[in-house]
Order: sequence, then C-alpha cells, then structure tokens
Amino acid sequence: MKKLGVWSYGNLTNSVTDGMISSFAGGCHYTFKWKDIETSFNIFDWSTFDSKINYAVGKDVYIGFEVWVSGPSPVSATPSYLYSNGVEQVVMQTSGDIYPNYRNSYYQTRYTNMLNQVLAYFAAYPINTKNHILYWEVVMGSTGDGVPFHGVPVNPAYDFTDAQWSTYKRPFWSAINTSISSSFPALKILINPQNFLLEYSWVENNIPNAWLKGGDFSHNFNFSGEKNYSDSLNVLYGTGRIARGE
Repeated sequence: MKKLGVWSYGNLTNSVTDGMISSFAGGCHYTFKWKDIETSFNIFDWSTFDSKINYAVGKDVYIGFEVWVSGPSPVSATPSYLYSNGVEQVVMQTSGDIYPNYRNSYYQTRYTNMLNQVLAYFAAYPINTKNHILYWEVVMGSTGDGVPFHGVPVNPAYDFTDAQWSTYKRPFWSAINTSISSSFPALKILINPQNFLLEYSWVENNIPNAWLKGGDFSHNFNFSGEKNYSDSLNVLYGTGRIARGE
C-alpha cells in the first residue's frame, strides 16, 4: 500500500474507481452523514461504515474519513430528532437551507456523543482494518468546510464571527484528540485549518500531532495570502502531516 499520491474521494464500488485504485491511487477519503449513522436518538446504524470500510480494506488501500453534521440542501446531514428535541433551526437567507443551532447545549451533548460512538466503533475494528485507517477529519460546520454555514442566517443571532467559530471548534478538537490518543493511537486527527490558515497557529501550539487539510493550495490559484499560505505549509513538507487537497 502507498499513502502518498492521488486518493479517491467517495464511492469505491464502481469499475472506474476500482481501476484507478488498482493502478495508482493510494487510498480513499470517505464522507458519512451523522443522520445516516444515528438514525434516531441513540440508535446507531453502522452498516454504511462497515460496507465502505471493508470494501477499501479488501482493495488493500488506505482510508480517511469524515462525518458531516450539516450542509446545504440536498446534502443536509443533521439528524431530525435534534430538531424534535429543541435544537433551533437556523434558516439561511436566499436558499432557505436549514442548519442546526450549534450553540444549543443539547446539540453539543449529542454531537459529543456521536464523536465518542464513532471512535469506539472504529477502535473495536480488527487490527488489519485499523491498520488501513489513517485519519479522521473531525468537522463541525457545513460539510467539511471551515465555516458554520453556506449562507447567511435570517436571524443574525445565530451567526458566528471567525473568532467565535474558532472558539466554538477548538474544545471539541482537543477533547476528541485526547480520546483518540488513548483508544486508537494510530489514528490521526485531521483538521481543516480554514481558508488562509486561520487555525494553523492554534493547531501547531495545541495539537502538534494533528494532520492538516491542505485545501486552498489545491483548488485556488493566485489567491490573496498565497505566499503566507505556502510558507506556512512548506515547513510541514516531509512530515507526513499534510493530507487532503481537493
């Protein structure tokens, strides 16, 4: 198996991707949705996890993954029971897309529980399966992007400044990284440092073992702050800590 190079993103079960995997790809990044895993309160369905993970292991390729918690229609990933139990719906201007109120304490409790359930399930996989799983991109906002919403809330009270969003995310990253270190130490936490590396310094000072998503340099060209971005990541080349372009 090889870790470096082009990885597949998404489904491995078609002939095109199978051919790519067998010829040159080093692995696959999987995206799961919270609502597909926790189908109702504390009822977890791991069948999608198992089928995709086992398929990749059968192809003898490495695996990275993330669990979306929200996103624009039609990729909304939030379990409906959260709204039924008092989590406010945050409606976007123009699109009308609905997101959860991340500040809601019940939401945060259930989000933390989901993270812990996922970790416990993965940590119980057979050793050969665990040896194929390299990283977990722990996400908190819209899809795997570094923002809470794709859009602007109708009610501005639900919005976040960049500083507020950073303050929200960091305790979750720290807590789950501690749990990973104790129950599945070979698994690496992957963090999206956000556009322009807003989280870079904090990650380096607080979770120096974390891997970093390098999104900007793979889907932007001549963007503002390009030199600072490349200078910051250049020091990590060769460390194996940069994972995931797009």
